[in-house]
Amino acid sequence: MKRLKNKIKCIMILAVVIGLSISCNKVNVVKQNADKEELYNSYIRYENLSNNATSGYNIVGKKFSLINSTMNLDIDYPCVLGMEDVEKQEQINKLIFLISTGTYYDIFVHNGLEVSSNYSIIYSDESYLSIKYDGFVVVREANRPHYMCFCLNVDLKTGEVIKLEDLVDIEKLKDKFVKDNFTVVKGLDENIPVDEKGWKDLFNKYLKYPFLDEDDLHNYDFYFTNNKIGLIISCNTDAGGRYIILESNDNLSLADIKR
Repeated sequence: MKRLKNKIKCIMILAVVIGLSISCNKVNVVKQNADKEELYNSYIRYENLSNNATSGYNIVGKKFSLINSTMNLDIDYPCVLGMEDVEKQEQINKLIFLISTGTYYDIFVHNGLEVSSNYSIIYSDESYLSIKYDGFVVVREANRPHYMCFCLNVDLKTGEVIKLEDLVDIEKLKDKFVKDNFTVVKGLDENIPVDEKGWKDLFNKYLKYPFLDEDDLHNYDFYFTNNKIGLIISCNTDAGGRYIILESNDNLSLADIKR
């Protein structure tokens, strides 16, 4: 119930922002005054960071900033422009904005939250968009900072999130999940299995324990290109970090594991 209330609160806060964020051609600044007890100054700033032409649309970089007495958010996120279907474009941009910003807010609902996050466009064509986010999170009362990594894969035809099972056959991926088929993109040797059993155990752990809480369908812990897939796998913090990223190499084509 508490998590549900937090999500509702997050959505209500972000809903005010969305009306400003969907129009990607404007730079908006929103300021609110504080109460008498403390200086409260929150603002939302959008800046064009890039303008990369893609198949039938452009990807424009934006920045979401929110500073007040309880949090300091500085989040870069992409925005899609130039699609023929304007309603679909707005649907996609709303989805991108909510995931880009709301994921941090939903997980770290604490006083003293500080977030710095950027993104990479892993893949884009006329049908799909795959985005990877890397963030650095500090919570005032936490013992250590959090390194965040999550992805958003969007079907540009439907405007919906692409789940892992939408893209690949899970059993095929499980069979192909061996050391020779993957390259370590991020992570330490302590977290990488040394034998076949270890790799099988790691994949089972990936399925059972998604990196983001409640992401049981694995909506946000993988990315893909036209021929590769990358997996974000939660791991033991004491062994060198909260996650590792494994990406299929030339031994494994995405076509080999597609549905």
